[in-house]
Amino acid sequence: MGSTTDYFEIATDEGLFRIGDTAPDGTVETDLGANVEVTVESYQQAGDWVDIRLSGGYVLSLPETRVKYILTRDPAAA
Repeated sequence: MGSTTDYFEIATDEGLFRIGDTAPDGTVETDLGANVEVTVESYQQAGDWVDIRLSGGYVLSLPETRVKYILTRDPAAA
């Protein structure tokens, strides 16, 4: 199951990832520990893993046990 939806947010133990928003600080860091600002672009579920795709070609792969929830509809639009 994947996503090309207009809206999604994923809550994990790493923070909240919402399409179009900047990923939480520390998601991507340089070798020297400096934060790299990246934007959340999409996600894909494959088996027991969730891949969160970020700008710059970065992908954060998490086992679904670290995902608290995935919301695919904007609660403000309801």
